[in-house]
Amino acid sequence: MKTRLRVKLFPVSALLSIATGCLFAFAAQAADIPAQGPIPFAIYDQDGNGVISQEEFDDIRNMRIQNNAAAGAPMRGMANAPAFSDLDSNGDGQLSAAELQTAQAAQRNMKSQNQQMGPGNGMMGGGRNQPSFNEVDQDGDGFISQDEMNTFRNARITERVQAGYPMRNLANMKSFGDMDMNQDGMLDTDEFSQHQMQQRNP
Repeated sequence: MKTRLRVKLFPVSALLSIATGCLFAFAAQAADIPAQGPIPFAIYDQDGNGVISQEEFDDIRNMRIQNNAAAGAPMRGMANAPAFSDLDSNGDGQLSAAELQTAQAAQRNMKSQNQQMGPGNGMMGGGRNQPSFNEVDQDGDGFISQDEMNTFRNARITERVQAGYPMRNLANMKSFGDMDMNQDGMLDTDEFSQHQMQQRNP
């Protein structure tokens, strides 16, 4: 009777040990996830098979969100975080180490560019971040039309909103008419340069 009881209980105790071990491993893994910056490939690759599945990717990203939420950390960039499909460049349903590294490098570059833009809201940039005439002159005809200016400004506003920058000074943005000193409906290089100088030395 006692022998039979031990035989029946052994699988249950074994399962409890496995479950407990999994919980400890899960907790340890959650503790290893950095609050900010890129997450190492080894943390994403939970089963150690050398690739990251979407389930693994989502699990680790959700763990990071939960960790940061519990710590009261800001999470303003979460909405703009790339999806698994954005990182899966060859569309095979899994991420290799190279794909993850490429995507993380691209994110670092984008973040660096956004930081260099600074918190100013002139939309034509300030100081060393000011755009060149050619960046705004999209058709390369040597003049900037109001449509080209509007397109450039809208693109920059979108970038800054996505990066989480406050847009408190949009109302003070100089109009195209104010920059167009000879009122010919176009900005030449001299007018553009004068505006840039005023931006640097308001």
